This record gives sequence, C-alpha cells and structure tokens, in this order.
Amino acid sequence: MERVLFHVDSTLELIPCLLNPERVVMRRSSGVRAAPNANIIGRSPRQYDTIMFTGGGQTELELQLLFDIQLGAGASVLDDVRDLTAPLWRLTYNAGLASGFGQPPRVRLIWGKAWNVPGIITDLAEWTEDFSPSGKPQRSWVSLRLLQTDPAPLVTGRSRLIDAETLAELRALIVSRPLTDVRIYEVREGDRLPELAERFYGEAGLWRLIAEFNDLLDPSDLPPGTVLAIPEVL
Repeated sequence: MERVLFHVDSTLELIPCLLNPERVVMRRSSGVRAAPNANIIGRSPRQYDTIMFTGGGQTELELQLLFDIQLGAGASVLDDVRDLTAPLWRLTYNAGLASGFGQPPRVRLIWGKAWNVPGIITDLAEWTEDFSPSGKPQRSWVSLRLLQTDPAPLVTGRSRLIDAETLAELRALIVSRPLTDVRIYEVREGDRLPELAERFYGEAGLWRLIAEFNDLLDPSDLPPGTVLAIPEVL
C-alpha cells in the first residue's frame, strides 16, 4: 500500500489514506456523442449512429483506498474508522456557492511527486470490517472515482490556483536565489496562507509555494507566532 493525500482546494484540508498501487484504473472518453434522432422512421436504416463532436472529453480515475484507525495519525483517540472516511463523503455533496449554484468541492490527488490530479469525486462506495464489540468498524475499504477537471488555474478575482508544473518552476527559481531574497514573517491570529500569498505575491494560489518552502505538513495549521520564510519569486 502507498500513502496518498487528498487536498481540498477551497479549505486546505488534507485527507490522508492508503492506496492500492496494483489497481489504479484510468478511463478516457472523447468529446463525442450520438446525434439525437439520427435514425428516424422513413429514412434508410444506418449501421451506425450519426456522431456529433462536442469537444472536450473526460478522464476518470478509479481508486481503491484503505483506512485503518491503527495505521492513521489518530489511532490513539479514534475508535470508529468512519471518522476518517467522513471527509471523503462530504466531498460528494454539492456545496452552495455565493452565486446560488452548487458544486462538489474540487480536490487534488497527491501521490509522491508524480501525481497531482485535480478533480471532482463523482462516486464513492465504502465497505467496513474488523468490528469492535460495540459494533464500530476499525477498517474501511473505499472505492472512489475521481473525474479529472481542467488543470488550468481556477480564477476568482485576482486569485488563482497554480498547477504542479508551475509550482515546480517556481521552486527551482527559489533554489537559485540568495537568502537575501527571503523575507521573514511572523504569523498573527487569523492569518491563512492564501491571504499571505495574496499580500506578498498578489496571487492567493501561490500559498503552496510558501507551504513547500517552509515544509508545512498541514498548511491549514498556522499557530500565531509561527515564523515563515517568504521567498521572492519575481
């Protein structure tokens, strides 16, 4: 089993789990579909439907995940594995937005340095086992389908989320710069990485750069008084 993370773009939440690396299924469907009313009564029969080219297409990943309270960070305090899988279930619900429209939160599957896949969870099934005397499951297997979304940045005003390739380029740029190009910032009450990135870079999506540079394991955990190194990138 391999350790992977699901990163929720909107909340910075990290959901750790184990992945079965022997079975990662990827499916791709082209942007085509059968034309409506292609074969109508009275016309010559066709051997194949008339095809419409709609553009785009879809890429879907099918993953087999494992959750176990004896293997997770909360093993000492958790007694029900469903406390670990609940965040994934929440990602399958349409969240209301300010515009009035709902959509599931976008997440990123992060697996080592080779996988950083943005997407929406479209299907999720869970089966539990290893029950305690009180009937609480200790282990859970989750079958999940992740529909990949456009890797281009999501734009909200001036803020944007950068992709893995851009982040790698920025990290390489940082390595080449002298330490004099790094400023020091002490975290204050209420500070969050996207707001700090907006303040220093003018781009909230560059919060990942600050997190990477400071080796932050949980970017949502910023206690007041934490000292951050803010690298210059321009």
